[in-house]
Amino acid sequence: MLPHLVKIWFQNRRAKERKQVKKREEVVMKEKGDHASLQHAQLHHATMLHHQQMMNGMMHHHHYHQGVLQEPLMPGVPPVPLL
Repeated sequence: MLPHLVKIWFQNRRAKERKQVKKREEVVMKEKGDHASLQHAQLHHATMLHHQQMMNGMMHHHHYHQGVLQEPLMPGVPPVPLL
């Protein structure tokens, strides 16, 4: 085999190896990103559920009648109309 063809063969081999390494790294990063995205979505869902439960508890705790809060939230402060 001629020396310049050997040189080209090794260059191609190294380029192919770099391409394969890059692709493997991209797959690993995507998998890590997907896992992080899933964790973020689960945390967001749990937080939103918690807030919804808190708001439902607050709404049931106070008595509302025709858009006006009948019990003051703070003693000595008159009820205000709800928008």
